[in-house]
Amino acid sequence: MVKKMPQAENLTKKDLELLKNTIFAMEFLHDSVAIFNSEGKLIFANHAYSHILGISLNRVLGKNLKEIEPEAKALDAFNLKAPIIGEFTFVKTVGKLVTGDAIPIFNDDELIGVISIFRDASDVIKLNKKINDFSSADKRKKQFYRSDLPVTFSSLKGNNEKFLSILSFAAQVAKTDMTILIQGESGTGKDLLATAIHKESLRKNRPFIPINCAAISESLWESELFGYEPGAFTGAKLTGKRGKFEIAQGGTLFLDEIAEIPLSMQAKLLRVLQNGEIEKVGGIKTIKIDTRIIAATNKNLKLLVDQGSFRADLFFRLHVIPITLPPLRERREDISFLAKGFLNEHNNSLGKHFSFSEEALFFLENYHWPGSVRELENIIQYAIMHAKEEKINSEDFPEYLWSLSTFKGKKEKETLQNIILEAEKSAFMSALKESNNNRSKAMKILGISRKTFYNKLRKFDLK
Repeated sequence: MVKKMPQAENLTKKDLELLKNTIFAMEFLHDSVAIFNSEGKLIFANHAYSHILGISLNRVLGKNLKEIEPEAKALDAFNLKAPIIGEFTFVKTVGKLVTGDAIPIFNDDELIGVISIFRDASDVIKLNKKINDFSSADKRKKQFYRSDLPVTFSSLKGNNEKFLSILSFAAQVAKTDMTILIQGESGTGKDLLATAIHKESLRKNRPFIPINCAAISESLWESELFGYEPGAFTGAKLTGKRGKFEIAQGGTLFLDEIAEIPLSMQAKLLRVLQNGEIEKVGGIKTIKIDTRIIAATNKNLKLLVDQGSFRADLFFRLHVIPITLPPLRERREDISFLAKGFLNEHNNSLGKHFSFSEEALFFLENYHWPGSVRELENIIQYAIMHAKEEKINSEDFPEYLWSLSTFKGKKEKETLQNIILEAEKSAFMSALKESNNNRSKAMKILGISRKTFYNKLRKFDLK
């Protein structure tokens, strides 16, 4: 049962607009919520606010934030017009340590208030202690296995534990209707993850509509998202057009490269996400929308908010469930696995029997992969087309790979094998020295399996 929240008397129209634009945030929160208008006056606080701070709401409702707590972190949100996330603050007026966020709220481009969400820091500290105590008592780390994932996630290949734990979490939240923001560098598989989440969701039998936000010109945004009525503008179809929100009705709308949405469109998108309804270009009636949103970006949205090129309120609305995919260089044990997988796929389609030489795999494992998995697949395709025999060597890889690789400036074919062997041996010797000859630690430093480690030790005669 939802308890009635205490309300301040005589709210202005501006105050009501603030409440309208921030009420969505409270749907996901169970902590203290306080709302301050543009002048810093407290116009709303929930029961948790009174409980955590140990003060009566009657004492603070209608008062200015500076008067309530002169050193409140929420004041920074007013001054910077940017979110203050995860700050610990000692509330001197009541002698209480709290931690939380302060989010500025905008109506178009005008700051109309700040919503402060916080919790008792002692609860957070106690929880962390319990987690640490549990970890100390049970030193067995939770293992994630590919077999534990649903088949809908099979397109996201790899066995790195961090990667699998992220996929496991994504599979869990797929069953909800919460908005998801997928973050990660280019080529990490954000589009594949969005598709997998939809296929694993309760909306799997409804449409999945992807939109590349970078590919839409600013003048076409409204008609693309919301559609238009017949004759809405010059060149409009006589039959009108359904927008992507309407086409995705009941399903999922995937907003890829969300950072590329122009500022002029961000306010309109936010309004749709808040109200759950659209209005076509040239139309006069509203259409109710039931669409799940998954957004993706290879940029730092928080930084864009700080720079003023992305709205803080839209960021907060999209950042309900953030998922970050790691780049390939952070899951190096997957490089050979993925490379061999891509090679097998092309062998099957071409009827060939290509394989990698040992030095070719070593070369791939030591490249830094700025384009992640997508770049790896492209390079495998290139090597197949340029290989002079079915055993692929590193000289079959693109020229640019050499200029950016560990072996920069040393690409002579006749000395290549020695270069790689020396580099590999040097890496082993450095790892053993750094670990004081502790082989288990050396394996972790090198990021290789036990079997591979001992095979290399025998090869280099390192004891």
